[in-house]
Amino acid sequence: MVLSKYFRSVRQLILFVKQKTNPKQFLLLMCILVSTVSALAAVLLKLMVFHIEKSFFDENPYSVFPGFKSLTPLIGIGVSSFLILKVYKKNFIKGNDAIIYSMIKKLSNLPFSAMYSPLITSSITVGLGGSAGLESPLVASGSAIGSNIGRIAFLNQKDKTLLIGCGAAAAISTAFSAPIAGVLFALEVLIIDLSLAALIPLLLAAIIGTLLSTILLGSEVLLSFDNLQPFDYSRLPYYLVIGILSGAASVYYTKTFLQMEERFAKIKSPIKKWLMGGLLLGALLFLFPPLFGDGYLFIKGITKNNQVVDLPFYMRYTNNQWLIFAFTCLLLLFKVFATGFTVLSGGNGGSFAPSLFIGALVGFIVAKVSELGFGQTDIPVANFIVAGMAGVLSGIFYAPLTAIFLSAELTNGYPLFVPLMIVSAVSYLFAKSFYPLSIELQKVQEKTKMHNFNRDHFLLSAMNLETFIDKDFPSFDENISIETISEKIRETTKMSYAILDSNKKYVGILTLNDLKNVLIGIDQNWREAPVKDIMQKLEPIVITNSLAVVLERFNNSELNEFPVVSEDGIWLGFVQEKHILELYRKEINLSVLSEL
Repeated sequence: MVLSKYFRSVRQLILFVKQKTNPKQFLLLMCILVSTVSALAAVLLKLMVFHIEKSFFDENPYSVFPGFKSLTPLIGIGVSSFLILKVYKKNFIKGNDAIIYSMIKKLSNLPFSAMYSPLITSSITVGLGGSAGLESPLVASGSAIGSNIGRIAFLNQKDKTLLIGCGAAAAISTAFSAPIAGVLFALEVLIIDLSLAALIPLLLAAIIGTLLSTILLGSEVLLSFDNLQPFDYSRLPYYLVIGILSGAASVYYTKTFLQMEERFAKIKSPIKKWLMGGLLLGALLFLFPPLFGDGYLFIKGITKNNQVVDLPFYMRYTNNQWLIFAFTCLLLLFKVFATGFTVLSGGNGGSFAPSLFIGALVGFIVAKVSELGFGQTDIPVANFIVAGMAGVLSGIFYAPLTAIFLSAELTNGYPLFVPLMIVSAVSYLFAKSFYPLSIELQKVQEKTKMHNFNRDHFLLSAMNLETFIDKDFPSFDENISIETISEKIRETTKMSYAILDSNKKYVGILTLNDLKNVLIGIDQNWREAPVKDIMQKLEPIVITNSLAVVLERFNNSELNEFPVVSEDGIWLGFVQEKHILELYRKEINLSVLSEL
C-alpha cells in the first residue's frame, strides 16, 4: 500500500514535469534520471558484493578451512535459483538477449521487478564465489530502470528504447569508470539506434555513471594497471598472435557454453541442475582456486607480479615454471565450464568478466611462451594482458569498439590503441568466421525466428503490424463456387482474396491471376466446384510477428500482400509490402532530421 502511494507520487511528479517541458527537454531529463538511478544501482551492487565477501571470507574464522570456498558457491547458486524460480518467476530476465528481445517483441517493456532482482541474485551468486561477472545483471537492472521509468512517463517504444540504452550505458560506465565503453556497449551490444539525438543522452548517461563511480567507490575498487609500457612496433607479430589466439579462445568459449546450455536444458529438475552445477563448480574451485568469483583480483595479480597467484595446495611448493604454465593453460580451458556451471545451474551472472579473465590469460600465456620458450626477458606482460582482454571481449560479444575503449579506459592504456585495434579486429573476424552472430544475438534470432538479424530490425520493431492491416480486402467462404466468386470480384479492385471456413478462420488465399488461369478454357462442370479446390494454402502472417519477419516473408515471395491472422487463426485482413516500406523510409528520414 505504501509502495503504491509512493509510485503514484513519483508518476504524478514525472507527469507534472512532462507538462511543463517540451518533448525533447522531457526526454533528456528522463535520461538523466534513468542514468542516475542506474548508476546508484550499480554502486549498490558492488557494495553488496563487497560486504558479502567481507562477511563470509574476510571476517569468518571458518573460511581458512580447506574446501570452504568450494562450498559457498553451492549455497549462493541455490539461494539465487530459489529466488528466480519461486519469487521472481517469469518476471526475471537474464542476459542481454532478453533485453534485446523485449525491444523487438515487447515494445521495450521490461518487468518492474527486473529493476532489483538481478542485483539481489547476482550479489549472492558472485559474492559467494560464483564464477561469473556482475556486468550483465547491472545492464539488466539499468535497462529495466529505463523501461519502467519510460512506462511511468507514458513514452513510446522508441523513447523507452533510448532510456534502456541510457540505463545500460550508465551501468557499464559505473562498473568500470569507462564512459566511452559504456556508450559503445549500448550501441554495439544492445544495438541502440545511432543518431545524434540518441548519442547525446547516452554520453550524459556515461558521464553520470563515471562520476558517481569515482565519487562513491573510489579508484581502489576498480580494475586498473599502472605498469604498462609504450607500444613498440617491433612487437607487432606478437599482437597478431594474440589476436588469433583470442579469436580461437572466443570460439571455444562460445561453442562450449552453447553445448553446456543445451545439456542443462535437458535437465528438468531445478534441484538436479543446482546440485550438479554447484558440486561440479565446487570441484573446479577446489582444484583451480583462481576461478573463484569474477576473477578481477587474479587479473590484477598476474599483471602486477608477472606470475600466477593463488596457486592450489598441490602446487604451492613447486618452482617448475612449466608446470605453472600448464596450470595457467588449464585455467583458460576450465573458466568457461566454471561460468557455465554457475549460470546454468541457477545462479545469476554474465560473461563479461569471464571474457576479460580468459583474455588476460591469453596475453599472459603468450608472454610466458616468449619468456620460457625463447628466453626473452623484456616482454611487456601487462601490455599483452590488456591486448588479450580486448581480443576475447571483442570475439565473444562481437563488440570490437567496446573492447578497444574499455581496455584502454580500464588500464590507462591509451598509447596502446594501435595494438588494441589490431587484436580486437583480428579476434572479431576470426570468431565471426565460425559464428555469424554473438551468443546473445544467436538466442535472439532463435526466439524471433529472424534469419537475417541486423540493426534495421530495431527501426522496424518500433512500428506496429496492426497499423498496416488493410481490412478492405474481400473474403469468401471456402465452399463458394468458382463461378460465384468470379462474379463477386468484379465489385472490387483488390487482387487477392482471403478464403475462410465456417468459423471465419483463414484457410487459404486466392489471387486474381489464379482465378484467371483456372477460368480460361475451364470445363462448364468445374464452374460449380468450390473455391477451396483451387486456392493456395499460403501460410499467413500472425499478428504477433515483427515487421522484420513480415518483410523477410515478402523478400522470399513474389506476392505484394500477405493475409494476417490472429493467434487463434481468425482472418484480420491483408498487409502490403509497399505500406511498410513507405513508413520505414519516413522513420529513417525522421532519424536523420532529428540530428539537424
